[in-house]
Amino acid sequence: MIDGARIGAILHSLRSFAMPHVTPIIVRGYHLDVYRHVNNARYLEFIEEARWALFDEVDALAWMERHGVGFVIVHIDIDFNSSARLGDRLEVRTELSDAITEGARSARMTQSIHCGERQVAEARVVYVCIDLTSERALPIEGELLQTLESWRQRYVSA
Repeated sequence: MIDGARIGAILHSLRSFAMPHVTPIIVRGYHLDVYRHVNNARYLEFIEEARWALFDEVDALAWMERHGVGFVIVHIDIDFNSSARLGDRLEVRTELSDAITEGARSARMTQSIHCGERQVAEARVVYVCIDLTSERALPIEGELLQTLESWRQRYVSA
């Protein structure tokens, strides 16, 4: 029989293998502006695509539908570090990096866009969970907190 301390140690070691969720993006001609690099507005589309890919992987849409909950972005702060160009193979790395405080009404994630080892952009995203009927923000507690925390444990950097 394994005691609670041993289980905690095992879970802690498993978390060290957690990685950001990675979504590949290939830069296409329609992503470019007149300067022949990715237009700044397209980066918002890239990180949105990555959030949807993460949701697909954890079956978030089915969970949200069952519970009448939606996720709404309320703030994005993005830094553009270098340009991406036609044909670049990008990776959008999504991390649910901040622990969520029980009862909070918002949570955060970090999304970074890389071309190889070069960081192209980094975004800090704040979202709220809303009740789909009332369209009001929900406190993050109970099963909602447990679900978000399980996703967060899966997608954090070691």
